[in-house]
Amino acid sequence: MSKIRLYSNSLFFEVYLIGYNSQGESILFFLRTDEGVIYSGVVDCYTYKSINKTIDLLKKENIEKIDFLCWTHPHDDHSLGIDKLLDLYCDSNTKIWISDIYPEDLELYSASSRNLYQKIKEIIRRKKSNIKFAKDNTILDKFICQGLNSYSFEIQSFSPNSTIIAENKEFGKAEKGNPYSIGLSVYVGRFNVMLAGDVENTTISRFDDTFFDSPIDYIKIPHHGSSTGDQLPIKLNEFGLKAPSVATSTIFIKHHLPQVDTLQKYKKWGTNEIYVTNSFENFENTENYGIIVTSFDVLEKREYPIETNILGNSISILYSQL
Repeated sequence: MSKIRLYSNSLFFEVYLIGYNSQGESILFFLRTDEGVIYSGVVDCYTYKSINKTIDLLKKENIEKIDFLCWTHPHDDHSLGIDKLLDLYCDSNTKIWISDIYPEDLELYSASSRNLYQKIKEIIRRKKSNIKFAKDNTILDKFICQGLNSYSFEIQSFSPNSTIIAENKEFGKAEKGNPYSIGLSVYVGRFNVMLAGDVENTTISRFDDTFFDSPIDYIKIPHHGSSTGDQLPIKLNEFGLKAPSVATSTIFIKHHLPQVDTLQKYKKWGTNEIYVTNSFENFENTENYGIIVTSFDVLEKREYPIETNILGNSISILYSQL
């Protein structure tokens, strides 16, 4: 695959955070020029009442094959529909990354997650796709956007923490997914987008300040805004990093997520805008989904190079609500 992607007069990086009425999370991102999408990626997937907005958006953009797919961890709210993505939108050129789950832990997960993991293992066995296992500090993809100027594009994982996984293995701890969760940093030009999966505080406490040393512009809040991942803004603030312009979260109604206390930590840190894929008060709204679309003008021709729009049931959280 070429390490050069060409642009002419415009270059935008777009992040779509997709959530559904009760649970479910998927992230779709595009690099877009005047000529259309030049790079597409998906992180996790979910299907709700036969609705799969990830696939709907890929169809809308006339995407035949995606360049990048990451299954962060084997929980159903991040997994339902990945089998269709593998069948319909992945080929030998698609970079596919999964977490290296210990086989003895598979019985802890649902039948659908186990079946998906076995399907991926079979694909690996047949060597029909480019599937690899991600750990901390792994470069997952990298190339240059070339036009009047050059801009680097890089996807790098900051979790799962390989030491924690090894310790759990050594001491025989049975884990249920989140310690395996892949967290991603996407660097596009000067912008830094953090997609934190379901990373929890045990992993966050092991973060190294030499890795998180550049400003973060956008954070997908880990674990649906649960208190189990609420130390991220505190840890990054300890590293001296300025709060991001945008923080977003999906919902998980059964567990009453996101928690207001977690969102308040982003407010206290200084985050400018906080968005959630559904309302706290009424999750049975007119649409069965919410999508938060954030666009980064890599060439910085717009007055405000970062812009966010909401679709479906998504809402902007006003500071007065926190």
